[in-house]
Amino acid sequence: MTENKENPVSIDNIPSEILYQVVSLIPLKEAARTIILSSSWKHIWTPIQVLLNITTDQITSQESGQQMNKIISSFLNTYVNSFQILNLSFLEPNSVSKETLFMKAIKGVDKDLHISFFHEENPKDFSQSIELPLCEHDNFVSLKTLHLRSITGMAGSFLPVLFSGCRNLETLSLEKCKGLQDVDLKAHDLLHNFVILDCENMKNVNVSSAPNLKSFLYRGTLAKIELKEVPKLCDVTLNLKGTTALSEFDCEDIVSLLDSLKDVEVLTLSGWLLEWLYTRGVTFDEPKLRFDKLKELSWILAYK
Repeated sequence: MTENKENPVSIDNIPSEILYQVVSLIPLKEAARTIILSSSWKHIWTPIQVLLNITTDQITSQESGQQMNKIISSFLNTYVNSFQILNLSFLEPNSVSKETLFMKAIKGVDKDLHISFFHEENPKDFSQSIELPLCEHDNFVSLKTLHLRSITGMAGSFLPVLFSGCRNLETLSLEKCKGLQDVDLKAHDLLHNFVILDCENMKNVNVSSAPNLKSFLYRGTLAKIELKEVPKLCDVTLNLKGTTALSEFDCEDIVSLLDSLKDVEVLTLSGWLLEWLYTRGVTFDEPKLRFDKLKELSWILAYK
């Protein structure tokens, strides 16, 4: 084979149409790393910039929430088969030019949407109710995976409308939501996976109904977790960060949680939690802690 010295092939010379096809074949996280390959790859990750005609004082209003959801819906429906980034900003109070980034949305090709929130460095504590109805409107009917990062109370007007349109959602993930203390989830029949990662101020997680939930993963500080009406749940991971405030937690609450998991097939627990239960006289030969369907049990030696 002879080397073609007159027309050398360079990564910078690959047409944009081919670049889009390449990144569409790999998962979103890996695809995003292609931005470091060359300047031509950066082009396909150029964000769409949208300036909201609102200020900080107006961002929690119902009208603002509806406006943001219309923008996200249009974003999803316009760019169906390609990765895209959307930046939503608003004007600072008493300013005609200073913009503040509020939300960054990244859409993958596998019907997944990643949304990160900005602006509040020290967010106030808040609670989040999540209702996923079977059918309300079809703004986000194509979504299968929704990943929300750094939610704050300022997103309170945006999220309920977003959730109400996710009638085909299969995976929901919450990550690094600093001020989030309480989560209450009521899901439709299609939700299979629920993930909560590194929400450091979390106190209560309540799944009141999720008929076809199969997997639940919680990584973070010890919180009161209640899982109700989850008959199909089969895979649970509780990767709990040790805390000096264990005395605040009722041992019976943790036993009750484990009792609600007795029908799972795969269970992963923090090793320190097992040791702590043992010091409280709790053993797994008790009737309420018999896992008759368990196929795989493992424990995590260190929080990570």
